[in-house]
Amino acid sequence: MKHDLELKVLAGVHAGAKARLHGDRVVIGASDDCDVVLAVDDVAAHHAALVIEGGEVFVEPLDGEVMRPDGAPVSGRERLDAFAPLCLGATWIAVAEAGASWPRIDPASLHPRRALPLAADTEAEVQGVEPQGVASAAASVRRRRLAFERVTLYPLAVLLVVGIGFIGSTWFMRGDAGAVAPSLPPPGQSPTAVEQADLLLADLGLENTLELRPIGERTLLVTGYVELSRQKTTLKERMTLPGVEFVHRVWAQEDLLRQARDRVAEAAPELKVETVKAGVVRLRGYLPDGDRRNRVVMALREDVPGIRDVVDEIVTRADAERLLRDALDESTLAGRVTLRPTPDGVAAEGVLGDADLAAWRQLLAQFRARYGTEVVVNTAFVPRPQDLPFGVRAAVAGPGGFVMTGDGRRVMRGGDLGGGYVLEAVGGDEITIRRGEQVFVQRFKE
Repeated sequence: MKHDLELKVLAGVHAGAKARLHGDRVVIGASDDCDVVLAVDDVAAHHAALVIEGGEVFVEPLDGEVMRPDGAPVSGRERLDAFAPLCLGATWIAVAEAGASWPRIDPASLHPRRALPLAADTEAEVQGVEPQGVASAAASVRRRRLAFERVTLYPLAVLLVVGIGFIGSTWFMRGDAGAVAPSLPPPGQSPTAVEQADLLLADLGLENTLELRPIGERTLLVTGYVELSRQKTTLKERMTLPGVEFVHRVWAQEDLLRQARDRVAEAAPELKVETVKAGVVRLRGYLPDGDRRNRVVMALREDVPGIRDVVDEIVTRADAERLLRDALDESTLAGRVTLRPTPDGVAAEGVLGDADLAAWRQLLAQFRARYGTEVVVNTAFVPRPQDLPFGVRAAVAGPGGFVMTGDGRRVMRGGDLGGGYVLEAVGGDEITIRRGEQVFVQRFKE
């Protein structure tokens, strides 16, 4: 039976993105010829492959390292369960049946890749993890490594010759004095490339903001967020070390905010975009339905590289009704005001006195101050009969319709019944009365 599968990015630059898997072998990597392209610096050109056989999914590392959540590397072809996270570079993915309900997977529970020191004995660990986006990355890293090894052999040989000469000359100068020749002091250890790069970050005041990680023999990956665009420019200019290549995956928050606002302006210009913290923005405003809200949030996550998370504070019509209902349940109007959906918003109905109307106006003002005025709330309150400042003895319908009040007044259509109540219309057995935004019908009993 053919299975319809999809891949989801759980954490990383493309968090939230999904891709349908086609065929029995799907190659994932940074190269454009891959079936699933992850445009991330620390993902290899052809990082790994997913193989579908007999209804089961297997993962197979290619040019890059693949890790499980516990930090264990995947060696060879291994079976992959549905929803099981895998780490490619700094990107976490999982695979499941298309259309399946995904469980919540907390990115904080996924262990990050451990940093590797720049030392010769770690060559086997870092081999094959080259930065994406550098021309002929694998070849250039190998050339740099061989050149580095040749250069370091010469000073080591010279040091050995000088040391032997020093010991010999000391022995012959002292003759048979029986004194033991002093041993050479251990040579001072030179700082590693990571340590030198840390000093450069400290000079820029970014040591607590950005992270460094070796991804090759003499290649360092710089990741993180800065506040201003000019900080990002200065970083690229100042981060230089002889024989060391820097791969930057750094975003400026002001650039992210501008790009996010541009993208949202295309999809939903009525929304506001605000910065929260590094890599995180907030969406506020009103949209009629949840589907449109989901599309806007997903577009922001997928189309703006560097966005780590989107705080969704968008209010839909359904949200507005629920929030207003919650506010009513916590107020003195609980049980006396009923909400129902209307084509353009919600309608509030009930029989209210003057004190209740004042409480409603205050509640509605607080609601609009918090959630905006885009949500249309129509009122259809009916006053209690004992609160009306007039009584009606008779009503005459027709073009010249009028009513006779309890105190003997004749009030024509459009006239003042008293207390701010206006006669809107006269029917056969009912009249329509308005007071401000309040419109209600009073029927006569036979």
